[in-house]
Amino acid sequence: TTMLVGIFTAMMLVDPQLGFAVSIIVPPMAIATWWFKRRMLESSRRIRAANSRITASYNETIAGVRTTRMLAREETAAEEFQVISEDMRSWTVRNALQSAVYLPVVMSMGSIGVGIALWAGGVQVREETGLTLGLLIAFMQYAMLFSQPIQELAQRFVDLQSAQAAAERVQELIEETPAIRDSPEVAARIDATPADPPEGVASDGGRAVVETIRFEGVGHAYVEGERVLDDVSFELSRGTTLALVGATGSGKTTIAGLLARWYEPSEGRILVDDVDYRERGLDWWQSQFGVVQQVPHLFSGTIRDNVGYGRLDADDDAVRTALERVRALEFVETLEGGLDFEVGEGGGNLSQGQRQLVSLARAFLADPQLFIMDEATSSVDAETEATIQNAVEEILRDRIAVVIAHRLSTIRRADLILLLDQGRIVERGSHDELMAAGGRYRDLYLAQFVDEAERRIIG
Repeated sequence: TTMLVGIFTAMMLVDPQLGFAVSIIVPPMAIATWWFKRRMLESSRRIRAANSRITASYNETIAGVRTTRMLAREETAAEEFQVISEDMRSWTVRNALQSAVYLPVVMSMGSIGVGIALWAGGVQVREETGLTLGLLIAFMQYAMLFSQPIQELAQRFVDLQSAQAAAERVQELIEETPAIRDSPEVAARIDATPADPPEGVASDGGRAVVETIRFEGVGHAYVEGERVLDDVSFELSRGTTLALVGATGSGKTTIAGLLARWYEPSEGRILVDDVDYRERGLDWWQSQFGVVQQVPHLFSGTIRDNVGYGRLDADDDAVRTALERVRALEFVETLEGGLDFEVGEGGGNLSQGQRQLVSLARAFLADPQLFIMDEATSSVDAETEATIQNAVEEILRDRIAVVIAHRLSTIRRADLILLLDQGRIVERGSHDELMAAGGRYRDLYLAQFVDEAERRIIG
């Protein structure tokens, strides 16, 4: 820009009339730039969106390659991928064509400006109106220099459209406002709390130790008018294990999600030590949880890295203690390298049971106050199930725990069992109480018990 201003000033000093003649090209250039900008930005956005779909499809296909092959869908999957990639190809060609046209248009307009200066200057020299041949040659040099930075700016402009489209997608994520966040009052209290709060005080200024959790008439709907929970009430205290039982879609996972505040109830309240949990800091509350999933996820790296993921300052002794407490140290020591054994992407170098034990050790080392456990033994053999079940009992001691149960035989020691049906609690009590009541829980338990006994006999 500075160079353009300098060159234009020099041209005006040589001959103002010719300087204005050259500047005639600026408005058409601005109009052309505006026209191409809209179209190149739109095509760049479409390219980024198509690229995201290609990446998602590629990852999904690789993750499900065995399923695809077993169902003989290779050709169909390839055709679906072809449709997505063709969309990106068409937008990429369009963007390249727009860029290829835009640059010559700008260069042509710059040449037209030089041509106008040459024609007008030549007329003045011939008619001897005061412009000498030497001044005309000097002016022509300035006119040519005037078009060069414009052409360079045009090239940068083309690159900028692609960069802007990419930056917009990132910026959208950065500027996204979470639906679940601290209220202004809670945020102010967090700011007022010292970075190193006194013992017994949490980072949000409240109590650091969780003693009780109470659901009061909790209802929830992901979509307005479609309730998935209705009037759910119960209370948990420190050292209590709650087991959630019910068919798929009965609301088990929703209760766990509401407790962890991944979303908030549409109706009712969830109280933590008689305080609505929306009045506690979100970061502090979620940091109190340990989550053990039905299908555990391990990160690429060593066993040491994965166990210490929730407590980065843990030394080898702490990692070994955690593995020992969940009955995993024995198998780890048989692996090549022990704690330095590479688990592979997603823990692919370990068996399902071994991955589950490592994830339990990770949860144990983090030492959370509350646990959410999606049945950790639902996809392992009987021998591994017994090992994992012992590890689970060790972890849950003196903590508030919510277990989403698939095998009813694993929750007999739970302090409270809730049987859910279509978002409502239809039965509640301990295992013995529910068995004595002779209701649906008893029927489910006996049916599953007979089924498991038959499999053991046959197997």
